[in-house]
Amino acid sequence: MLFLLYSYIYLNNMMLFINKRIWLSFAYVFFIVLHCFGQSYEYSGQPNNADYAQSKSKQNKKHHGLIIPFQVGISYGYLSYNQIAPRTIFAASSSNIYGQPVFINYFNLGVIGISGRFVLLKHVKFGLDITYENIRADIQDDVTKVIVGKQTHQLITIMPRMDAIWYSKKWVRLYSTMSAGVAIDLEKTKITPSNASSISTLTRLAGQLSPLGLEIGKKFSGTLELGYGYKGVVNVGFRYEL
Repeated sequence: MLFLLYSYIYLNNMMLFINKRIWLSFAYVFFIVLHCFGQSYEYSGQPNNADYAQSKSKQNKKHHGLIIPFQVGISYGYLSYNQIAPRTIFAASSSNIYGQPVFINYFNLGVIGISGRFVLLKHVKFGLDITYENIRADIQDDVTKVIVGKQTHQLITIMPRMDAIWYSKKWVRLYSTMSAGVAIDLEKTKITPSNASSISTLTRLAGQLSPLGLEIGKKFSGTLELGYGYKGVVNVGFRYEL
């Protein structure tokens, strides 16, 4: 739990362009949730029979490295950081082929992602998220108010993640998750009247803090995560345990 808190503090100091008040609010909820429910993973009133003993034996084998549970997943996120505040990413544009452009008509369909995670500790999963997001906007001439071009940003984020499971039953698990990494931004700008264009690649810091995650299922499961960052305020997906 302290590792999660220290990781968040580091991420908050590095990502200066993100609204700190929102990140601090999520971190406060994240800390309180883990503090209150971190010990509720164990079932209460577990039966003392052969089936339970066999189940615990399998779990012990997993945690001793003989069998390592590994999940792969796909997801879709809406209301990502770039979707909520698109002006931030366009204001940092490196293109100068049209002076000081004015951006309008922002368009973003959301974030798609793939992930992998494995269990090393009883309450904790470690993994990696890779997401893709396409953002575009029209360029408007500040004087004539005519659209003169278009700019697009294709972002691929690579973020190691850690999940803290604080409630688990047969079919339902509740958890909190945090991830931090980098976003590779492929920026393309095209000006229609002059047919001028430019392409550049930028690297940005990226992160996601989701205090509440819900997973329903066993070998095949559905997920819902609520948080803030590069994966969206709402993120839904499916996972499969290999």
